[in-house]
Amino acid sequence: MTAATLSIVIPNYNGRELLERCLASIHKNPPACPFDVVVVDNASSDGSADAVRRLFPQVRLIANPDNRGFGPAANQGLRGAAAPYLFLLNSDTEVTPGALDTLVQGMEQNRDVAVMAPEFTDGRGALIQMSWGWHSLFWGELPQKFFSPKALQKSAFRRWLVKRLQTRPKRTPIVCGAGLLLRRQALDEIGLLDERFVMYFEESDLCLRAWKNGWAVLFYPRAKVVHHLGKSSGETPGKLSLVYRQSQLYYYDKHGTALQRRLVRLYLRLKFWRIVLYKIFPRLCSDPDYYSQMDAVLKGTTRVSL
Repeated sequence: MTAATLSIVIPNYNGRELLERCLASIHKNPPACPFDVVVVDNASSDGSADAVRRLFPQVRLIANPDNRGFGPAANQGLRGAAAPYLFLLNSDTEVTPGALDTLVQGMEQNRDVAVMAPEFTDGRGALIQMSWGWHSLFWGELPQKFFSPKALQKSAFRRWLVKRLQTRPKRTPIVCGAGLLLRRQALDEIGLLDERFVMYFEESDLCLRAWKNGWAVLFYPRAKVVHHLGKSSGETPGKLSLVYRQSQLYYYDKHGTALQRRLVRLYLRLKFWRIVLYKIFPRLCSDPDYYSQMDAVLKGTTRVSL
């Protein structure tokens, strides 16, 4: 059997319908090079694992007994894949014709690149998000909020501006984590995803570690991938909010300066000012449990898992 050039790793939790569409798109638009696919399922309750076994028997399935989070599941798949190129792909995506070949060719032509990402569009080819960005260290977060998916939905000017910013390949601080082509040689040097990021910021951390170790990060819009934005987590919005802030604070603690760490904590205290309200007037707060947990997250006295 020919060794794979490309291994596609897909973590999944309760995303059966989208996962089936993702795997079908790979089957319909396979790369020319030898490849394999690994799905890591985090104890989904919607029949995801059974669907993979039944509909895609050629896919290697790792079925976890519990929900370990995106980062740990991704690392399971990455460790078990032997190819020199590893495509870490969200289950809420679909590859378009030629996308996988274009990504592999782009990586082969740019030997200094550790992390590469395509341009993400909706199913009709329209831009729904910015596929690259600035480092999420306070001032870098400001332009990312300006170009957030919600902001793009409301502004034709911002969509036009993003289109202008994404006309050609460019080396960037970070790229969108919905689909990352990774060079195994680089991962051997910089390590896999940091599993303390249960979810969110793990791709920013990986990109920053790549740059610090002399590797480049490349946004590659010649390859297009459909992204059904934000539909792959399978978790409730309240818990995801807690996990997001937990990961954000850990990212700042890991990479930020003392000033940046103080600024982000001040910003979050102002953003979640209702924490003070629930303490003084708990009956006036619509969700005191949520604000109690957020208070603990901001203080660093708890760790939220999925």
